Amino acid sequence: MGNPPPSPAMIHHEDAHSAGRAPAIANGRGLRAMYLLTSSLALFMVAWILVLPSSWLVGWWEWHDDVLNRRFLGDSSRFVSPLTVTKYAGHTAVKLTHILPGALWAGSIPLQLHVGFRRKHPVLHRRLGYAFALSVMSMAVGIALILHRGLGYENDYPDLPPPSAVEQSAKHVFFAGNVMFFVYTLLRAVSHAREGNVA
Repeated sequence: MGNPPPSPAMIHHEDAHSAGRAPAIANGRGLRAMYLLTSSLALFMVAWILVLPSSWLVGWWEWHDDVLNRRFLGDSSRFVSPLTVTKYAGHTAVKLTHILPGALWAGSIPLQLHVGFRRKHPVLHRRLGYAFALSVMSMAVGIALILHRGLGYENDYPDLPPPSAVEQSAKHVFFAGNVMFFVYTLLRAVSHAREGNVA
């Protein structure tokens, strides 16, 4: 004898289960794609800071400056002003508060967002989280130094007319808003982490 046909209630339950599972799968794929994109951008930033052009080394290492000028700036100067990279020479405080902490900040993102890493290494995840938080605060101080010392991007192109007072004020308001939002999202993340409210 064959199995009895499924009842309408069973069919409805299976359809509801399948309908609920489909968005979850799609959501999982979306989160995975976001993780891969975010991690790729973060690792690119780490390479930009620590490998080339590694602007934190400008003015500190003659060999690095020579390679930078011959191999990097010569080709990229058509698209990016060399001052974008070299302007931090002589600004040790900016290098130590903003550029180098940026490598730690970006490098920790792929690990902190990885579920497997968090589960296998909870102590390291927690310590890296503290380092991440400190790097954010340090980078905020570095941004203030960059603006105070006139190292913004508008000064990378000396041939252009200087920005007006209104434009300068708007830039400072914009960056201040960004820094405050940056710190706010950090505090929210720390709060969620302490409550165990993480995916």
